[in-house]
Amino acid sequence: MGAAPSLKTTRSIDSFSRIDLKDKNLPDLLQEGQYSYNYNGLTFEYLYQPSRNPDHQKRLVVLYTGAVNREKYQLPVYQRWSWAHRFNANVLCTSDPSLRLSEDIPIAWYFGTIETNVALAYANLVADICDKENIALSDVVLYGSSGGGFSALQALRYLPEAAVIAINSQTWLKKYHEKHYRIFRETCIQNAEYPDDHVRLSLFASISDFTQSRIVLAQNKEFDAFHYEHHHLPFLGALKDEGAKRVTEVLFENEKGHSAGEPQALLPELLRLVR
Repeated sequence: MGAAPSLKTTRSIDSFSRIDLKDKNLPDLLQEGQYSYNYNGLTFEYLYQPSRNPDHQKRLVVLYTGAVNREKYQLPVYQRWSWAHRFNANVLCTSDPSLRLSEDIPIAWYFGTIETNVALAYANLVADICDKENIALSDVVLYGSSGGGFSALQALRYLPEAAVIAINSQTWLKKYHEKHYRIFRETCIQNAEYPDDHVRLSLFASISDFTQSRIVLAQNKEFDAFHYEHHHLPFLGALKDEGAKRVTEVLFENEKGHSAGEPQALLPELLRLVR
């Protein structure tokens, strides 16, 4: 389902201050904390963790969240938030506001609604943070696993200078598990006329958007055959057919399967490939 691997930390998410913004504009002082604002009927929530190392303060890693067990976790959920010190960068952890549209929806791929594109809204937030903190977009890494990987790749359409690390990612939502896709459409699209191959539902649509960007596709080949066969291989092949030259495939093994994500020991190598 795309839950992030665990990482022990002495800090809890509740220890971060909560800052309610009146709109989507950044505060005058962007400090560590959990931020929230309402926009077009959706509640956007993000956790910002600036690096304390001056050598790392001109980098930004943006973390996207995959599927959430709604019976186990309360929103907002920031997968991999406790990994911040491992990224050697400022870290922006995002929660998908689409999930607040229903208590029954576990995954929504940062879609939002037909009227409000959440992936684009977060991309604009990233651009605003980079402008405010004097960070080059080329020093941004968009990072996610499973549904978070799809969302990170979607964000690349709007931030082509950035790099992406996508792990065990979905690439065409129609080819994900039928039940979850159905719940998603009923909640976010509400069964309106909206083709399954729309650019917001498939990375194969307008695939030329990705050909000039740095992309790492990391995949658990042996123990996540579903995503390897139905998502990873077709998308990788389509990128190569389109002439993409900056795509790197990383195959790894994690016997705990898809939901366990990537081994922690793999993170430095993944980051090295895009920096």
